[in-house]
Amino acid sequence: MTHTLMALGLALLVQSTDTTTFADAATEALIVQARHRHAYQDSLVRDYSATVRTRIDVGFGRSRFARVSPILAHETAARISWSLPNDLKVDVLGQRAASALPSADIEAEFDRPWFIPRSLGDSIRMVDDELPTTAALHPLAPGAEAFYRYGITDSLTITVPGRTVRAVGVRVEPKVLGPSLIAGNMWFDADTYEVVRLTFVFVGQYTWVSPDGSSAEDSADARRGNIWAQRIAKLEADLEYALYDRVYWMPYRQLLQVTVEIPWFLNVKVPIRFMTTFGEYDVNRSVLPKFAVALDSTLEQTDLGEHWRRRRSGLRCPEVATLPSFPHLLFRMPPQVSTFSRMSHKPFIIDEYVRWSDVDQAGIIFYGAYVRFFEIAETELFRAAGVPHGEVFDRFDMWLPRVHLECDFMFPARLDDRLRVAAYITRFGNSSIRLNFDVLHLKSGKLAAAGHEVLVVTDRTDMKSRPVPDELRECLEAFSTSEAEARSHLFESVRTEA
Repeated sequence: MTHTLMALGLALLVQSTDTTTFADAATEALIVQARHRHAYQDSLVRDYSATVRTRIDVGFGRSRFARVSPILAHETAARISWSLPNDLKVDVLGQRAASALPSADIEAEFDRPWFIPRSLGDSIRMVDDELPTTAALHPLAPGAEAFYRYGITDSLTITVPGRTVRAVGVRVEPKVLGPSLIAGNMWFDADTYEVVRLTFVFVGQYTWVSPDGSSAEDSADARRGNIWAQRIAKLEADLEYALYDRVYWMPYRQLLQVTVEIPWFLNVKVPIRFMTTFGEYDVNRSVLPKFAVALDSTLEQTDLGEHWRRRRSGLRCPEVATLPSFPHLLFRMPPQVSTFSRMSHKPFIIDEYVRWSDVDQAGIIFYGAYVRFFEIAETELFRAAGVPHGEVFDRFDMWLPRVHLECDFMFPARLDDRLRVAAYITRFGNSSIRLNFDVLHLKSGKLAAAGHEVLVVTDRTDMKSRPVPDELRECLEAFSTSEAEARSHLFESVRTEA
């Protein structure tokens, strides 16, 4: 939250905010940070496996407002393995189908992914990499501000185990005509700038039909085809992410709906819905997909903003990279390129064993013992920052009492287990310091506990609070970071050792 307030505060000082692109300076600051984070998030997750379930529903109605009756449904369950740069292996576990039409022969070939397995990258395209026909420019892609208008609309607070997430909503609308764009709403985690939900409709000149060539006649034919298609069809999507391990925003639910309405003569409505859900995640376990054939790794990231600027000016340009054709269920999507380096601030990390005095009769660490781990981590953090507890109180003529402490317990540590504790500062108040602790159980690779404490600077005479000394703040700033960043470093420290 500290980084959020700093960014928004700095933005308010900017006098030249582009009001045709950003509703206000706060919106501009949020989008700038979110764009950096959008690129950076790709590097947090190196690999994962998950179970995905995709359901296709087709309905039929006699008019726009009539009740829609189901015609058919098809479900697929699969186990997927994903790894950088953007490799995907799909093992189909089972399929089933049902139809209201007795004579219908339902077949669905799962030879391309019907979902977005990880980050969207700089473009948006779903369902077998075919919808929309021209990949839509992502609002956080480089150069996207030339095509979109942004404005903060609302915020909400979501409470999850061990964390409270404040989500900020941003309305995204095209400000110019483009080949393929979106219009809708994005929701960001205010602490990390992660996209947690994206709802939108596809719009643009080439949403349904792409030019067959680079000539003006080809472009005109495609635009006419799209105008006709947009009269009867609508393409909308809803992408949701869930917080895994309180660190990674992973795909949770992806919905794409194509609605075809033919009001003339037939007066019918046919909605087709693709719904994919993700679950049973294993993240960063270094269990990489094993491919039967070597895949081409020469795909290059295309600057979609430049691509569309050339399209608008009528210049010939190379096509955007799409999924190549590979053997059944083996995929390599265009590689994701991170342009945002990691923050220089890191948590302070210690290792400590669970000792005899820490466990209860069952041999499991009892809740109060974690205070000892927190105390060791805090003491060593202050020492590493150059303000050891043996000097800091006299040096700044103050006390630093703890006024709040809370902890969540996720995994049972036992006698002689080695725990790794990350200590880091997530907030500087006027007179307070919030110090977070994450405890990693090294043998299992799981978080055993997570907590935080609030320290308040007080006068040594009357114990009244006073501002945090600037010099103390500067010393501790080296260990100031976000929860997501700190946990990334914590898990990374284990992988580095391995």
